[in-house]
Amino acid sequence: MTINIPKCLSFLALFSMTMFEYGSYKVVPFFILFLVVWIFFSRRVIAKERDFLSIPTLVITIIIGIFFGFDFDYDMRWLSFILWTLFAWVSSLKINWVYFKHSSNYVILLHVVFAVIDYISFKLFSLDLSSYLFGLDSRHITNAKPFVRATGFMGEPGTLASMLLCLSLISYPQKKILFLIFVAMLIVQSPYLVFAIAILFFRRYPIRKVNIQSISVSLLIFGFISFVMGPRILEILTGVDTSLLYRVDLLSLMFESEYFLIGSWFASSHLVADVGFFLELVHQFGLFLGSIYMLMIASSAFPLLLVKLKAFAGFFPLFIVYRKSISGRK
Repeated sequence: MTINIPKCLSFLALFSMTMFEYGSYKVVPFFILFLVVWIFFSRRVIAKERDFLSIPTLVITIIIGIFFGFDFDYDMRWLSFILWTLFAWVSSLKINWVYFKHSSNYVILLHVVFAVIDYISFKLFSLDLSSYLFGLDSRHITNAKPFVRATGFMGEPGTLASMLLCLSLISYPQKKILFLIFVAMLIVQSPYLVFAIAILFFRRYPIRKVNIQSISVSLLIFGFISFVMGPRILEILTGVDTSLLYRVDLLSLMFESEYFLIGSWFASSHLVADVGFFLELVHQFGLFLGSIYMLMIASSAFPLLLVKLKAFAGFFPLFIVYRKSISGRK
């Protein structure tokens, strides 16, 4: 039995990216070292199409940050960003994007299975697995959402949903993956997973293949999603769930912030990522660099800009470096 090194490494990397709350950036140097040794002994790299924006922009960002905003006191967020950037670049020399696509399906499976176990454990026995096994305080029930929601490996349901949406943008849109994300939507109750289902569904059943059967199935699925998520969406719109109002307040404060033009460069821990990744990019890197990153991501994975994601998490540089492969231009 032979071990598929690219698939194993891409699986470990993707899973580590989702586990950023546990400081998973600490394992990234081992990934980088393994890739460098592998490249050295195989003496082969992938013939990668030139991209005059992705890697140079990330390098410029690191250089600016090191000279003007780098400080290890910032919870190692800068170090996490640098390490994941190096990993994305080195992996692009050896690992095709297709391996990340295959591996993301298995990472989704792992997260959803654990989320189901976590949901049942908390619902029936009030056992918080995230706290019991990993020492991470979880938010299964909050004042704004007084009902049980799965958190899985994460500290809160929204983070789990965000990670699953990121993985859905990478994955192959197989039926079993659609089913897994659908199950996750039922127990996590997050609009992010409605987006994930829509993305996977339309990637698997493109508009050009429209017929009576596909229309009927689409109406049935989205009718059921509306039935499940309808009460939650109604609470958000009527203000019972204050999460939307909280995000609007954050958005207005951001425009008044000193970091809007020049960026905080990880010196601020404001929860602007809750509004969407687009605002996190501007908050961390300033309006100019943040806008460049937004345009780069929008060309290959626009939904990523709407998700709750931190700039120091590994998905960001991965999507930037592999953006041409993601968009199918390579």
